[in-house]
Amino acid sequence: MPSPRLNPGSMVRSVIAIKQCWGAEKKGEIVRILKDKLADQSFEMYYQPIYSVKEGDFKFAESLMRINESPIGPIYPSEFIPIAEETGLIIDITYVILDKVCKFINRLLDKEIPVGSIHVNFSGVQFSQPDLQERVLGIIKRNKTPASAIKIEFTESTLA
Repeated sequence: MPSPRLNPGSMVRSVIAIKQCWGAEKKGEIVRILKDKLADQSFEMYYQPIYSVKEGDFKFAESLMRINESPIGPIYPSEFIPIAEETGLIIDITYVILDKVCKFINRLLDKEIPVGSIHVNFSGVQFSQPDLQERVLGIIKRNKTPASAIKIEFTESTLA
């Protein structure tokens, strides 16, 4: 009985199809997780302090959003940010982040911990919103956070 012939081209196409299917499935799961996190505003926030060696103190901090716990494990920014931008979820996510940053700044100020500023990344998608200024200032005013304590930065993808 002759042995079956393997067709490497067919096998490669099968592997690619499986990867594409898993990729689409995972992307859908990430979208669902982003929507859930947005609904309950449960994004984890971290603050990376930037230290000035020359002046010997902390000048500002970078706000970093993370998804460390989800049904599919940790989701890295390199995975979820492009999906959030593509789906438009990044707009509301950014406003939630800004609100969390304002609350964090206020807690620092209440404890008399000096804060130069906290930097918040905004996607290029954000800058296409006609009410951007009103919403940003509204969040800052509602929290009674000094506007000088917030610095808005372009994300790297905005400049690409």
